[in-house]
Amino acid sequence: MSWVSNRRDVAFKYTYAQWEPLTAKERLPFKIDGKKYPILRGSPNKKIGLTDVLMDTGRIKSFKLSDAILYSYGLDIRFVLFLSIFLGFQLWMFIAPELLLNKPSALCSPNLKYLINSIQDTYVNKVCVTHPELSDDIHFIYKDLTEKHRFSMSCFRLAVIQQEILSGLYDLSPLQIREIKMNDLAQFLLDTLPACPDLAIMNSLDREMVIAVMPDKEDVLVLMGLSVMLLRLSHGSLPKSGYRIENPLSSFYYSLQQMGKVDRLYKIDLMESLRYLPISLVLDKIKHFVGDGSVYKLISSFLSLPINDNDGKNRKEIITCGIPPVGEITRVLFNIVLMEIFDQEFTKGFPGVAFKRFVHEVYITTRGNDKVIFNEKVGYTLLKKLGLVGKIDSIGPGDDPLLCYYQNLIFLDNECNVRVCNPKEEEE
Repeated sequence: MSWVSNRRDVAFKYTYAQWEPLTAKERLPFKIDGKKYPILRGSPNKKIGLTDVLMDTGRIKSFKLSDAILYSYGLDIRFVLFLSIFLGFQLWMFIAPELLLNKPSALCSPNLKYLINSIQDTYVNKVCVTHPELSDDIHFIYKDLTEKHRFSMSCFRLAVIQQEILSGLYDLSPLQIREIKMNDLAQFLLDTLPACPDLAIMNSLDREMVIAVMPDKEDVLVLMGLSVMLLRLSHGSLPKSGYRIENPLSSFYYSLQQMGKVDRLYKIDLMESLRYLPISLVLDKIKHFVGDGSVYKLISSFLSLPINDNDGKNRKEIITCGIPPVGEITRVLFNIVLMEIFDQEFTKGFPGVAFKRFVHEVYITTRGNDKVIFNEKVGYTLLKKLGLVGKIDSIGPGDDPLLCYYQNLIFLDNECNVRVCNPKEEEE
């Protein structure tokens, strides 16, 4: 190949000779020890020059610059390590977005497989496995408690709780119990309710003592928000007078008095069933409303929460089974189970017999012309069949009244009509 340039009428001609491969190490411009470099040893398959470095003795290959760079990088362990870490993070961010990185402890969770699947379904496959309204309900509870009560929590902490709820990473803390003297109960509630506005008071074996069951401060928001969501799902909407299951109590009293003339009034108190309901039964009935996603897992963890005293000692013997007595969430879950068990079965077994139920109290009225007979014996047989435990009382016209949901009295007047009254209001 030649190149000619004319400048000032002088021609310069440059000629390049053909490349000649080096066939012997003596002709190389540098010294090589043949023992150190086996590619220069004698071999029947040895090719011209340094072709053996490719480990391909069949034909001669030519390298591009990019191929040489890739080949050199491939032999660099640091590059391989960096590439592996980079690809690993890319794969992790695809499977589990930054939501899991907000809580690194989740990487050690025994439910890690479920968490990854949930997050992948939600943020990658766009399949809803959680109820986003739960986060909104928690914010609603937070706003109500901070504006109308003395509840205090930073907005930042609220946002973290909502994020963990949406990602299915929220963990409930163990329940706490306190034994309190009856004389000190009023002051205890005055001091405790601002930080823990939803708790349960239980009777103790010592008649002079009561037991308070309390969730963690952050868990109060979550459990109350969960109760609001479940109440809406099970009833179609929230009560007009508020967001607690007891808000429409006055409407319930009114509906009892609209039952007309009756011969006998029966009351079934199912509160004792709360201690004996199998957890599997509760979850089975709840699954109908929330599915089997993160909310279902949250309810499942609530039903299995340990109960500790001030010394950290486990006091699970207080609740051998069933739904933990905490507050609003307990009443809502119990109400859903009774809707699915008692209400449906009673309607099927006693068509035409009128009944009203408010959480754990059931009121049944009978008349002489009922096609199906209901009495105490039949009632206890029904409870046994349904796996429920309760006490049945009944009254007729002129009999002593029965206690109606804690504060009111219910009775039949002389004209056989159902009447409900508040003794304190009557005295005033």
